[in-house]
Amino acid sequence: GDGRKPVAGCVTKCHVIGRRLDGTVFETTHDDDEPLTYRLFCDEDAHGVPKAQRYVQGLHEALATMRVGEVAHFELEPEKAYGRKGRYPAVPGYSKASPRGTWVCYEIELVAVEESNETALT
Repeated sequence: GDGRKPVAGCVTKCHVIGRRLDGTVFETTHDDDEPLTYRLFCDEDAHGVPKAQRYVQGLHEALATMRVGEVAHFELEPEKAYGRKGRYPAVPGYSKASPRGTWVCYEIELVAVEESNETALT
C-alpha cells in the first residue's frame, strides 16, 4: 500500500484472517464485512510492555509496519500471539508437542488509519 502508516495511539481499521498452522481459520472479519478496530499499542507502558493481555501484541507490531491499502501475511510466535494458554478452543495452548503454545498466521489488510488527538501520522 502507498497510504498512511499508523503510529502508536492511532486508531486502525483492518480486515484479518487468522489461521492455525494447519490452515484452519479461527478468526475472520470477511464473513460480516466489518473491519476490526484497534487503537495501536493502547495498553503499553513506557517500555513497550503490554500492561494487560487485552490484545495480540504481534498484530499491533504488524500493523505498525503497514500502510493503508496494504495486505500482508505474518506468522506470530506464541509469546506475541495467545501465549501458553492459547485461545480455547480455536487456538491450542501448551502441550507436549508444543510446550510454548501455538504459532498462528494472520493475513491483514489495513483499511484505514485515524489520527487521535495525541498522535501524528507518517
